[in-house]
Amino acid sequence: MFHVYTYTHVYNFSVKCGVRQGGVLSPYLFSLHVDDVINDVRKSGYGIYVGNVFTGCILYAYNIILISCSYSGLQEMVNICAECGTKMDIRFNSAKSHCISFGGCHSPAFSVLLNGCVIQWADKIKYLGCFYNENCHVDYTAGIQKFYGNFNNILSILGRSRNEMSAVHLTVSYCVPSLLYGCELWTLTSSAYHKMNVIWNNAFRKNLLNAVGVKMFCAFYITAKYFHCHIELINGKCSFYRK
Repeated sequence: MFHVYTYTHVYNFSVKCGVRQGGVLSPYLFSLHVDDVINDVRKSGYGIYVGNVFTGCILYAYNIILISCSYSGLQEMVNICAECGTKMDIRFNSAKSHCISFGGCHSPAFSVLLNGCVIQWADKIKYLGCFYNENCHVDYTAGIQKFYGNFNNILSILGRSRNEMSAVHLTVSYCVPSLLYGCELWTLTSSAYHKMNVIWNNAFRKNLLNAVGVKMFCAFYITAKYFHCHIELINGKCSFYRK
């Protein structure tokens, strides 16, 4: 133990239990441990750089992304993480790890090993709630499915005699966030924008049983401050950049 007031070593002791998940000290102690992983990967010389900035190891909490331009470099980076995990009593789960090749197909003759187990290749991966495909674009299909699931649950609970404004507010509160999650990263084509608008408009039309005609529907948008899907996407990006 290191005494912080006298700057001397007092005595040694063994740690027999870890910190609790959700504990106040857990994020700080984990950051101290995981910094060694980043430093070791950076010092190895593997990974990619943007200018002079090392970007081969992207980490948020316990989610780690290793980026390499070669198969051998990727394997070396995985080995370094496994060695650091052994020293810190952290075991990385190969079953929850995946490899993906951006911009081209991977070689079937090459496999990445983590602690002796093969890491499976995938055509898309999930990171921080967003799915990325092999073209390095965000795949929002899962968000659409989640949106429809939440929307159908609201309609089934409220029934046909529901209050329309309450249904709309619930849709905006519980369904729209799942649809637009991660929209700051989206690069949509005109057809993709049209698809999102169809989903958006159909949901509001389904709620407004007594609304007849386009003028009343547009008036509701303005009155309730629910705008076109395209505008909501732009607002989401602007709020993200202001942060």
